[in-house]
Amino acid sequence: RYSLVRDMEWGNQAFSADGILQGDALQEVIDTFAACYDLIERDLRARHSASADPTAPMPPPFRLSHRFCDLSPWRPIRKACGAGERFLALGHDGGVSPCQAALHDPEATTNVSALPGADLDAIARDHQPFGDFTRKAVNDTCSRCRHAPSCAGGCPLLLHRRDGAISGRSPYCEVFRYVLPRIVELAALEMVLIRRKTRGKK
Repeated sequence: RYSLVRDMEWGNQAFSADGILQGDALQEVIDTFAACYDLIERDLRARHSASADPTAPMPPPFRLSHRFCDLSPWRPIRKACGAGERFLALGHDGGVSPCQAALHDPEATTNVSALPGADLDAIARDHQPFGDFTRKAVNDTCSRCRHAPSCAGGCPLLLHRRDGAISGRSPYCEVFRYVLPRIVELAALEMVLIRRKTRGKK
């Protein structure tokens, strides 16, 4: 699994006026992922080559085992994760938050010891420090993007921290636009290599 940081602490020079990673910082992130996916491609080709050890155990397919942030290349999503809607994060000290990345934030966290008799279902229903955390409206850029069904704006917490809402365009939008096609290409390559190898055995 590859993930990106949820805090924009790189300094203002790394982000455009509308909060999108840009310039040298963007290129460095893309170059890093390019190198990572080049290694994965090399491994896939070696694993399914004619000279590969037929007795070596096969790991799960790339398509099923690889995750990039909470994006979904294989099925459409309306939000990149269930924070604030479908799950709670519970910290070691009894802190409860809609997202594990907000457990350190006293404004987003309550403590179960302060709510005697309350169960987690009640806390999940009543503790909503971000307000309505549902991605309803979609901005113009995302509505025109072919990757929107796979991305849904990325991390909702990061969007909320930047905009106060989760309908915006991810700070890592341009990274996603590079990575998503590469993931699909690698999954397709693996299927082609497996099919070719299977035909060669007949």
